Amino acid sequence: MCTKKNKNVFHIFLIPCLMAIFFTGCTESEGDEGMSSSGDFTTTIQSEEFVDSTQSKLDDINYYVDDEIEKMVESAEYKNATIDERKNIANSLLLRLKKEKAIKRFSYSKDSYLFSFTYKNGTLGGIYLKDFNTQFNGSLNNQF
Repeated sequence: MCTKKNKNVFHIFLIPCLMAIFFTGCTESEGDEGMSSSGDFTTTIQSEEFVDSTQSKLDDINYYVDDEIEKMVESAEYKNATIDERKNIANSLLLRLKKEKAIKRFSYSKDSYLFSFTYKNGTLGGIYLKDFNTQFNGSLNNQF
Protein backbone atom coordinates (compact mmCIF):
# COMPACT_ATOMS: atom_id res chain seq x y z
CA MET A 1 0.00 0.00 0.00
CA CYS A 2 1.35 3.38 -0.99
CA THR A 3 0.72 6.13 1.53
CA LYS A 4 1.02 9.86 0.96
CA LYS A 5 4.23 9.89 3.00
CA ASN A 6 5.77 7.16 0.80
CA LYS A 7 4.73 9.05 -2.37
CA ASN A 8 6.51 12.20 -1.12
CA VAL A 9 9.68 10.25 -0.33
CA PHE A 10 9.49 8.59 -3.74
CA HIS A 11 9.14 11.98 -5.49
CA ILE A 12 11.95 13.50 -3.42
CA PHE A 13 14.21 10.65 -4.54
CA LEU A 14 13.00 10.43 -8.15
CA ILE A 15 13.26 14.11 -9.08
CA PRO A 16 17.00 14.49 -8.24
CA CYS A 17 17.74 11.22 -10.06
CA LEU A 18 15.91 12.35 -13.17
CA MET A 19 17.64 15.73 -13.04
CA ALA A 20 21.03 14.05 -12.73
CA ILE A 21 20.31 11.84 -15.73
CA PHE A 22 18.95 14.79 -17.71
CA PHE A 23 21.90 17.09 -17.04
CA THR A 24 24.69 14.51 -17.31
CA GLY A 25 23.17 12.37 -20.04
CA CYS A 26 23.33 8.66 -20.50
CA THR A 27 26.55 8.10 -22.39
CA GLU A 28 28.70 5.06 -22.65
CA SER A 29 31.89 5.16 -20.68
CA GLU A 30 35.10 4.76 -22.57
CA GLY A 31 38.65 5.28 -21.56
CA ASP A 32 42.15 4.02 -21.06
CA GLU A 33 43.35 1.64 -18.38
CA GLY A 34 40.16 1.57 -16.35
CA MET A 35 39.62 5.33 -16.39
CA SER A 36 36.42 6.51 -17.96
CA SER A 37 35.43 9.79 -19.47
CA SER A 38 32.05 10.90 -20.68
CA GLY A 39 31.32 13.04 -23.71
CA ASP A 40 30.45 15.93 -21.40
CA PHE A 41 33.92 15.91 -19.86
CA THR A 42 35.55 15.97 -23.30
CA THR A 43 33.30 18.85 -24.33
CA THR A 44 34.29 20.77 -21.21
CA ILE A 45 37.98 20.28 -21.96
CA GLN A 46 37.48 21.43 -25.54
CA SER A 47 35.56 24.49 -24.33
CA GLU A 48 38.33 25.40 -21.87
CA GLU A 49 40.92 24.96 -24.61
CA PHE A 50 38.85 27.23 -26.86
CA VAL A 51 38.65 29.87 -24.12
CA ASP A 52 42.40 29.60 -23.48
CA SER A 53 43.09 29.83 -27.22
CA THR A 54 40.78 32.83 -27.58
CA GLN A 55 42.33 34.57 -24.56
CA SER A 56 45.79 33.92 -25.97
CA LYS A 57 44.79 35.50 -29.28
CA LEU A 58 43.34 38.52 -27.47
CA ASP A 59 46.53 38.85 -25.43
CA ASP A 60 48.56 38.75 -28.66
CA ILE A 61 46.37 41.50 -30.12
CA ASN A 62 46.82 43.59 -26.96
CA TYR A 63 50.61 43.21 -27.20
CA TYR A 64 50.42 44.22 -30.86
CA VAL A 65 48.45 47.36 -29.93
CA ASP A 66 50.92 48.17 -27.15
CA ASP A 67 53.88 47.67 -29.48
CA GLU A 68 52.36 49.96 -32.11
CA ILE A 69 51.68 52.68 -29.53
CA GLU A 70 55.20 52.33 -28.11
CA LYS A 71 56.72 52.70 -31.60
CA MET A 72 54.65 55.83 -32.14
CA VAL A 73 55.51 57.42 -28.78
CA GLU A 74 59.22 56.61 -29.16
CA SER A 75 59.45 57.96 -32.72
CA ALA A 76 61.32 61.20 -33.33
CA GLU A 77 58.34 62.52 -35.27
CA TYR A 78 56.07 62.14 -32.23
CA LYS A 79 58.65 63.39 -29.70
CA ASN A 80 59.30 66.56 -31.70
CA ALA A 81 55.63 67.21 -32.52
CA THR A 82 53.32 69.83 -31.06
CA ILE A 83 50.24 68.69 -29.14
CA ASP A 84 48.06 69.16 -32.24
CA GLU A 85 50.50 67.16 -34.36
CA ARG A 86 50.64 64.42 -31.71
CA LYS A 87 46.86 64.36 -31.70
CA ASN A 88 46.83 63.77 -35.47
CA ILE A 89 49.54 61.07 -35.26
CA ALA A 90 47.76 59.23 -32.44
CA ASN A 91 44.38 59.59 -34.13
CA SER A 92 45.79 58.07 -37.35
CA LEU A 93 47.27 55.14 -35.45
CA LEU A 94 44.06 54.46 -33.52
CA LEU A 95 41.99 54.67 -36.72
CA ARG A 96 44.29 52.08 -38.30
CA LEU A 97 44.11 49.82 -35.23
CA LYS A 98 40.31 50.10 -35.23
CA LYS A 99 40.18 49.28 -38.94
CA GLU A 100 42.39 46.24 -38.24
CA LYS A 101 39.91 45.31 -35.45
CA ALA A 102 42.73 45.36 -32.90
CA ILE A 103 40.74 47.84 -30.76
CA LYS A 104 37.00 48.28 -30.40
CA ARG A 105 36.59 52.04 -30.07
CA PHE A 106 38.41 55.19 -29.07
CA SER A 107 37.70 58.78 -28.12
CA TYR A 108 39.63 61.94 -27.39
CA SER A 109 39.25 64.36 -24.49
CA LYS A 110 40.60 67.79 -25.40
CA ASP A 111 40.44 68.87 -21.75
CA SER A 112 42.81 66.16 -20.55
CA TYR A 113 44.79 65.63 -23.80
CA LEU A 114 43.94 61.95 -23.54
CA PHE A 115 42.92 59.36 -26.12
CA SER A 116 40.96 56.58 -24.47
CA PHE A 117 40.45 53.29 -26.24
CA THR A 118 39.12 49.82 -25.60
CA TYR A 119 41.22 46.79 -26.41
CA LYS A 120 39.45 43.96 -28.19
CA ASN A 121 39.09 42.05 -24.89
CA GLY A 122 37.36 45.00 -23.18
CA THR A 123 40.36 46.36 -21.25
CA LEU A 124 40.66 50.14 -21.27
CA GLY A 125 43.79 51.89 -22.50
CA GLY A 126 44.93 55.41 -23.15
CA ILE A 127 47.48 57.68 -24.79
CA TYR A 128 48.37 60.89 -22.96
CA LEU A 129 49.60 63.48 -25.46
CA LYS A 130 51.49 65.79 -23.13
CA ASP A 131 54.91 64.92 -21.76
CA PHE A 132 54.84 63.68 -18.20
CA ASN A 133 56.51 65.91 -15.62
CA THR A 134 59.85 64.26 -14.88
CA GLN A 135 60.00 66.07 -11.51
CA PHE A 136 56.86 64.30 -10.33
CA ASN A 137 57.44 60.67 -9.46
CA GLY A 138 54.54 60.04 -7.10
CA SER A 139 56.59 60.45 -3.95
CA LEU A 140 55.33 62.96 -1.40
CA ASN A 141 58.94 63.76 -0.46
CA ASN A 142 59.54 65.57 -3.76
CA GLN A 143 56.31 67.56 -3.78
CA PHE A 144 56.94 69.99 -0.94
